[in-house]
Amino acid sequence: MVKKMKKKVLIVDDEKLIASRTSIILRAISYEIDTACDGKEGFEKYKSFEPDIVITDFSMPEFSGIELAKMIRNYEKETGKKPYIILATAIADTSDLGELENDGVDYLLKKPLDTRKLLNIIVNQPAYGE
Repeated sequence: MVKKMKKKVLIVDDEKLIASRTSIILRAISYEIDTACDGKEGFEKYKSFEPDIVITDFSMPEFSGIELAKMIRNYEKETGKKPYIILATAIADTSDLGELENDGVDYLLKKPLDTRKLLNIIVNQPAYGE
């Protein structure tokens, strides 16, 4: 019997409570999790952990979530690995965030995170704007 590989998720958020809560939820359904507290650490962990999915906060020290997404997309040109990137934000009006799809973001998710919606996005990985 072939053992199915666990999907790997990297959570990048400077709010430790949010990162911890999200980690607990995803570990409970058998995802392998790693966390980082800012964009710089997130990029380093991305390179070593090689996640299938990245959930990143928009506003963080060092690099924003958008800057992190751009760095990952540039790095993937070397590796050929393309993770699904979810940008989480508490900003009410996201119209000022620009063309997130062009920045490498696959999905924009509003905070506070709705567990059911997050799980649906992770499982189904809809295209940007769906």
